[in-house]
Amino acid sequence: MQFKSHWDRANQTVHNHLRDVVSEALSIFSDRKTDAMHSIQTDADGIMYTVGRDARTCIGGMVFYHLAHDVVVCLDTFCGDIAARWEDDSFSAEWHEDPAGFQNAVSDLYWATRS
Repeated sequence: MQFKSHWDRANQTVHNHLRDVVSEALSIFSDRKTDAMHSIQTDADGIMYTVGRDARTCIGGMVFYHLAHDVVVCLDTFCGDIAARWEDDSFSAEWHEDPAGFQNAVSDLYWATRS
């Protein structure tokens, strides 16, 4: 997930910047042309998996992207939201569809780590 948002810290509040980052992330996430697996493998900084009681079924995950100025974007495929955080400030938005296939990519990566 390549982010283009530039933070003009002199003229843009933290809240507005985080809102712009989330908006951009939602746009990328909602684009069917986005290759979720490639995005996670090349750009993500970590994944935290949510698994079922059987410890075999991946029911979601949080994919973390660290951006400039210590902004962290978290795509949560279990809860269905995208959040951007900077220090104590955050902004999040919900999504209801996964056209790029991030949930499937997270599940596939979970199985790959188990193998």
